[in-house]
Amino acid sequence: MKKVVFIINPVSGRKKTDLQKLISSLSPEGYEISIKTTEYCNHAKKITEDSVKNGAEIVVAVGGDGTVNEVASALSGTSIEMGIIPTGSGNGLARFLKIPTNPIDAIKLVYSGKTIKADTISINDRISVNMSGTGFDAHIANLFSKSKKRGFFSYLRIIISEFFSYKSANYTIETENNELSTKAFLLSFANSNQWGNKALISPESSLNDGVMELVILKPFLLIHIPVLVYRLFNGTIHESKHIHYIKGTQFIIRNQRKMEFHADGEPFVVDGDIKISLNPAALNLIVA
Repeated sequence: MKKVVFIINPVSGRKKTDLQKLISSLSPEGYEISIKTTEYCNHAKKITEDSVKNGAEIVVAVGGDGTVNEVASALSGTSIEMGIIPTGSGNGLARFLKIPTNPIDAIKLVYSGKTIKADTISINDRISVNMSGTGFDAHIANLFSKSKKRGFFSYLRIIISEFFSYKSANYTIETENNELSTKAFLLSFANSNQWGNKALISPESSLNDGVMELVILKPFLLIHIPVLVYRLFNGTIHESKHIHYIKGTQFIIRNQRKMEFHADGEPFVVDGDIKISLNPAALNLIVA
């Protein structure tokens, strides 16, 4: 019997009782399943670590990008397979991997899908599997984490309310070949192609190509916003003069202030230099 552990974030999406019933009813023969629910921040990571110690062979994150991040953080560098049932508002990694947002189809995929070796990214001592970064998106992630309202429209409301007062910052970044200083609205470190909701900030990025992309979005004027938003959602943002990409396996942000950062939308604050490095083929992901 293959041991499968489903970790449900009850705050994200559908009622946990509905999901528990679906998971139980759709489990095929030959699998021993257990269902756990999270109760606090980083609980999914702890449940995953405990499940691996107890012989789990597949761990499935049932939630949004934050739940996916916690499970992936515990599984990066192991041989355990990871599945995703997306129930969040953005679902960036799941959308990139073409994992169904319909929970029935996503549950079935856990048992019928193929497994790929995916890269992960380390930010000092944290793990990111999709997108990480600093600047405006990290600022919004921090505010969104404190909001009682979830969902895309709550996220959009925060973006609109903060946009006009946010100031671009100066960054010094050490790449594998040189050091550069730049002013940026945001810096993203892309492992996949999107933040979520099909916002394609790095259209040519791939989870299993052995490199990440540093995305530098430079300051822009209000008149540029409509075109930038259009390009963001139609996959041509990389053609904009306001954006610059650098491929690499390691970057260091030289930092002498408290800097807002995020890993897959999960915010934190860094005091000191930030080392961002790629972990090639570190995660076994179940995909379509």
